[in-house]
Amino acid sequence: MEHQSDFEIGKAEVVSDGSDVAILVYGMLFREAYRATEVLHAENISVRLLNLRSVWPIDEKEIIRAVQSCRLVVTLEDHFAVGGLYTILCEILTRNQVTGNILPFYLDNHWFKPALLDDVLEYEGFTAVQIANKIKTTLYR
Repeated sequence: MEHQSDFEIGKAEVVSDGSDVAILVYGMLFREAYRATEVLHAENISVRLLNLRSVWPIDEKEIIRAVQSCRLVVTLEDHFAVGGLYTILCEILTRNQVTGNILPFYLDNHWFKPALLDDVLEYEGFTAVQIANKIKTTLYR
């Protein structure tokens, strides 16, 4: 996968544009987010994939655009819910008086199980297929 734009701190990379789901991701989970996007596209679900690249500063303008234009916004992070991307998103939405349907993926108040990366992703529910399935379940609920 080639990057869509040059790296700039605080500027999100819009990897794909869609209106059903927006996936916000940074760091090592980008690969799984990209693969989940491919799975969802194959099922005719349009996905806006934002590679945030940095969480501080963060691209508030692009995040707000994603929330306002998509039916579901997914945060994907290898972090706890408190103090991570999900919290940052909530602060941005509150500050700008914007609401949206949010589905957070995060470590559920425990450190990840030490193992090889693919095994950790499977155990934590962070594989592309697991992500895509949870998104589909939430979208069609």
